[in-house]
Amino acid sequence: ISSSDWSSDVCSSDLVGAEILNGTWFYVDLKDEYIVKAIGADWENAYATDYTLFYATEQAAGAEEPAWIEIGTYTQAAGLGNHQHTDVLETPVNARYIKLLCNTSQVWGMHLFEFMIDGEYAAQEIPTS
Repeated sequence: ISSSDWSSDVCSSDLVGAEILNGTWFYVDLKDEYIVKAIGADWENAYATDYTLFYATEQAAGAEEPAWIEIGTYTQAAGLGNHQHTDVLETPVNARYIKLLCNTSQVWGMHLFEFMIDGEYAAQEIPTS
């Protein structure tokens, strides 16, 4: 999704620069529904060794957060250093919101340079077979 019209203004703690601590999460509101095919994170040398991705299509009126559906938990190999990790979804999902929960990190925390979402505008539902 190549757009500057999305934002992330919700996070579970105050961040110092892009430093993220264990148990910290953030979510992105894409402002409309997209068919999401892959989600990527460009980590610095300090990266999440284990994180979980979620998605949601709507947020109920008055709710603090959307109703999250887990995509999966991902573990990254140690010693990768400055790298980008992309998770290609086995099954694309219709989503307006994407959430990243950092479960564990290295001893010096985590730094996230960029969070990427690949997909296309959801003009129609994903066909089920």
